[in-house]
Amino acid sequence: MKIILLLSVIIFGTLGCLPQPEPEKLQQIVTEIETKNTNMTDLDWAKYEADIATLSAEYEKNKETLSPEQRQEWNKLMGKYKAQQIKRGMDKLKLEMKDLGEQAESFIEELTK
Repeated sequence: MKIILLLSVIIFGTLGCLPQPEPEKLQQIVTEIETKNTNMTDLDWAKYEADIATLSAEYEKNKETLSPEQRQEWNKLMGKYKAQQIKRGMDKLKLEMKDLGEQAESFIEELTK
């Protein structure tokens, strides 16, 4: 009986030491992106995307051990992150369209000289 108890303690102790996804780190990243989105460079985004990829890999490895509330919080934060990605893409598209419009104006101007 003591052996079973000892093995149980070892097994559960080992499981508790496995890497877990870090919702606090994900929350920090999402908050930073929401705050600084319009002033972020491509390099800033690349760093955040690498961090998110690492956290996501940990999440996928451990999601079966998480409570429904933890999974819900993770999904909520990832939704916010993905929305910020789309917003950034839309902002970049607007700038590209503006540049294209300015180029078209000068193109037509040159042709009509």
